[in-house]
Amino acid sequence: MSFAPVRTRLIDAVFRRLGEDATWTGVSDPVRVRPTEREEAADFGQSRDVVLINFIRVRRSEVPGAAIGQTVTLADDGRAFTVMAEPILTRNAVWICQVAPVAA
Repeated sequence: MSFAPVRTRLIDAVFRRLGEDATWTGVSDPVRVRPTEREEAADFGQSRDVVLINFIRVRRSEVPGAAIGQTVTLADDGRAFTVMAEPILTRNAVWICQVAPVAA
């Protein structure tokens, strides 16, 4: 067996185990996503602050064309996010999307 199918099975297992069900704008079936966040330092004039940046990872096989403006809603808690920047497609066929919470 070559490495490509093994890598695909591994990525599928990670999403199955660590992912969450969600709905995605423009996709009819529920998808499996992996929400993450990262802290980054940001300069505001003379001060420096730490801001939280949210990301959602989703497989290209479930969302063929992730795009700015699409909305993702997590099934477990109903939190909704909007894709804020151009999604990045990794070599593992996973979209990394910077998102912002939708105001309730």
